[in-house]
Order: sequence, then structure tokens, then C-alpha cells
Amino acid sequence: MLQDFFLQLRRQIPRGKRLNHGRRWAIAALVWVSGSGVASAQTWTNFTNSGNTWSTATNWSPGLPAFDATTVLTFDSTASNVGFYTAIADGATTYNVNQIVVDGIAATTLTNNNAAGTIRFAGTNPSIAINGAATLFIVNGTGTTDLTLTNSGLGIVGGGSGGVALTGTIGGSGNLTINRTAALPYYVGGG
Repeated sequence: MLQDFFLQLRRQIPRGKRLNHGRRWAIAALVWVSGSGVASAQTWTNFTNSGNTWSTATNWSPGLPAFDATTVLTFDSTASNVGFYTAIADGATTYNVNQIVVDGIAATTLTNNNAAGTIRFAGTNPSIAINGAATLFIVNGTGTTDLTLTNSGLGIVGGGSGGVALTGTIGGSGNLTINRTAALPYYVGGG
């Protein structure tokens, strides 16, 4: 495919103006790197349960997520904030994410506070990864559909000792697959 591209390009450029082999590959690499999707990875930083909305840039490091099909959101609590905290997907918007990662020890609650809002799992192999001792609760907020699954589905993965409780409204066309190495109970039910 790349070779065909260069053959067509070569035919369009006069002989004296053509690129040598090394320059062609350098340009191809540059085009490939600039066109490849680089995951947007943000870590939640607000463990106070005050001002804890997704749309607040200071709640994320290094800043507000792009919320596209490559976005990875990490909720990583440490011993200094043991307990629980809530992160609210606020606004009448669709928050597109590829992966939610829970690393840590504090119970994490994700909820939605707008009837028109949803957390939509999209992209390649969307997943919720439980890698720590924390339990993730996705609870029924005021959203009509709290989680939306695309044709890519949603996998619940990870080897952490924490659990997952999905009690919000789940919509969309994708499958929900639980494929974890930890043997803890899960609750999936309507809110």
C-alpha cells in the first residue's frame, strides 16, 4: 500500500525533482507518526468530594482529557486518600473514553449528573481495568443512559483485588465481557 503510494507520487514528479529512497522513507515515517492515534491519558487528582466534576481541568493531570476514542482515564488513589471518592461526569455531553483504569485502594464512584449525558466506551478494545484493591462503582445518576457501549463492546479486565459494581443504566449495541484474573464478585444491575 505504501509502495503504491510512492509509485503514484513518483509518476507525478518530474525526474530532476524526485526524492531519493532514504528521503521517501523518512517522509513516510513522518506521515505515519503524525497520522497514528496517540492515546490521551489523564489521571484523576481530586479526592476531596468537592468540585469533583469531569469538566474541571484541574481535576485531571496533566489537564482536561480530549474525551475521544483513544482517551484513557486513570483513577489512582493512594494511602493518603483512603476511603472513597466520587467523580461526576457532568454536563449534557457524551464523554467518549477507550479505557478506565482503577489503580489504588479507595472506593471509586463514577456517576452522571445530567439526563442528556453519558460515558461512551469507544475505540479499539474498550475496557475497565481493575488493577488495584479499589472497587469501582458506576452508579445510576440522572443520566438517561449512564454507560453507552459501541459495537466494540466493553471488557472488564485486570488482576487487582478490587471489584466492579455496575448499577447505572447501560445502553448501546456492544457486548459486556468480564475477563479478570481476580475472583471477586461483580454486580451488574439496573439502577
